[in-house]
Formats: sequence, C-alpha cells, structure tokens
Amino acid sequence: MVVFLSFEKFLEDDSLRADFNSARYARNFKERQNISKNRLDPPISESKYLKVGDYFTQKYDESTGFRNIVAISLTYDILLSIYDGNSGRLFIRRFTEWSKEMEVKLERDLALLKVPNFELRLIGLQNGQSWKVIADLIPLIKKRKFPVFEVDLFGEDVRHVSIDAKTGTSMDVLINNRLYKPGELRNNTTFEQFERNGPGAGN
Repeated sequence: MVVFLSFEKFLEDDSLRADFNSARYARNFKERQNISKNRLDPPISESKYLKVGDYFTQKYDESTGFRNIVAISLTYDILLSIYDGNSGRLFIRRFTEWSKEMEVKLERDLALLKVPNFELRLIGLQNGQSWKVIADLIPLIKKRKFPVFEVDLFGEDVRHVSIDAKTGTSMDVLINNRLYKPGELRNNTTFEQFERNGPGAGN
C-alpha cells in the first residue's frame, strides 16, 4: 500500500502523524529510474558506498569526484540528501537518529553556499517504526524552507538507492542487474538483527 499526501501538510498537522508509519508514504517530484549495480562499480564507474552513520559532501567533478553515492539495504535507517542546484554540491547522510551534532555540522557546511537552490530527499524506514527521526528533522526543514523533492518512507521493502552527485536525483539500484520480482524486496531483517549486525543481516 502506498499513501500519497502532501508532506508539507504533514509538517504542519500533528494529527496526521498517528498512522504515518503504518504504510509506505511516497511523494516524488520525479519517478525514480533504475540503474544496474554493475554500472556503479569499476571499471565503469567510481561510486561511494555509504554505511550507517556516514556523512558525505562534495561538488561533483568528473576528474576527481564520485558520480554515484550509494546506500545498499536501507531498512530501519534513513538517507537524507540535500542537493544545491546552483553550486552542484551534494550533502548526504545515512543515519538512524538525528542529533544536534549532525545538524550543527550540516548547518556549518550549508553556510558556505552563497545563493543555494536546494532539493531535499528523505528515503528509508520500515512500517511500525517511530517517526521521531522525521519529527527531529522538521525544525530544520521548516527553518531552511527546504523544497522537498522526494519522500519515500516506511513500507515493508528493502531499498537500494543511488544518488547521482551530478544532478541530485535518486535511482533504484538493481542488485542482481535485473528488474525485481514481486515480493523480492520484502524486508526479512528484524530491528534486533539490524541493531546487532547492520543492514541486510536477515535478507
């Protein structure tokens, strides 16, 4: 089940949050395209793979930068991507809890931009999880007035996602270099397994 509603309305109305984590919530400015995993790795491409807790920022340069920033097996964690269309700089973090330290670091980096044109994307989490991590981000989203280009939260599937550092757009990674069969992405990792062994432990 996919639920469509205005994320801005969700930000403003506390009453909407009661059942927010009971079904997949998807709101995309543009539908995600697929990319085969064999296109992400050498010799075809140089990609940056993010682990839980990683923070990465760069202005893409064909000679030195990573074109693809990849998060494999997103389940109980979340990917926050902020892209500045004017400077071409990407700020991306994979995490389970949002902290003041993370926000201070991000704000310090954002302050270096002169006339930003932001695109924000939030991807991850599973049905039944607390939406506290989203609630903790709301003050920052409101303060910065980030345009929300993509929200893909909760649900029962594992997500494999790549962010194009040149354009800021997201893509679904085809791990086996083919389209997925119905139900193939169903998450079999429990939260306890995730906490103990990390993403993809039971899949």
